[in-house]
Amino acid sequence: MFFGNEGGRPCLPEEARSWTWEGGPAWFSTADRPVPACEPVLAPHSKVRCPRCVRRVLRLSWQVFADGGRHLRCDCVACGALVKYIKPDPWTNPDVEFRAAGACGH
Repeated sequence: MFFGNEGGRPCLPEEARSWTWEGGPAWFSTADRPVPACEPVLAPHSKVRCPRCVRRVLRLSWQVFADGGRHLRCDCVACGALVKYIKPDPWTNPDVEFRAAGACGH
């Protein structure tokens, strides 16, 4: 899924004024069609791997701080290791994508 802010720049889902999906027929206004439930995932081209077991079975989850700030935590599903913290902004981090919640994974 792809999200655009008021200026059309890539953004996080909660900042979006428009959204679409890969191969979608058009961009949809959030005023007409709210952003569907979605979750962050690593892009297929990402080179992030687990440093402990070298697998690529990774899960992203939001970690929220007491001040309201947040970042993405990347954990290895295979061995449970913390792999790294990842910047969620799709404008500056091409490793992060969003997919519809519950959609089949990559």
